[in-house]
Amino acid sequence: MSNASFAALGVLRSPGILPAPLCAALRQEALKLLEEVQRPSLQALSHQLRRWLTDPVRAPTARHILRTPVSEPVFQALHHLAPVALQLGLCETARLVELNYTVSLPGAPAQEMHSDISPMNETQRALPQIALALTCR
Repeated sequence: MSNASFAALGVLRSPGILPAPLCAALRQEALKLLEEVQRPSLQALSHQLRRWLTDPVRAPTARHILRTPVSEPVFQALHHLAPVALQLGLCETARLVELNYTVSLPGAPAQEMHSDISPMNETQRALPQIALALTCR
């Protein structure tokens, strides 16, 4: 997808905004979380059942939405993104209301960019999404 195509959707595309080693650390963390969720253990099944009962995710089986801890790599990524968000007009009192890894496996249908959080009377919203693997264009 070209930069103009992204811009038509209201999306700023900025390849290389995060250092490659940081992207590798984020990707490794996401894959580790995915492995934990997919592990057929009672603990994982209990976690998934509890999550499904309290916070259902409408996603195909080839897509996993993984709640993301504020680990060191995530903190570093937010540290890199915050100045850019401020330069783009996000106010300094903005709140972080959604933080997750979305892992799309082969066979997952394409999705439009969207937030899973309702607007909550917010006047502006930023949806930073970082692609950590090759994607189809």
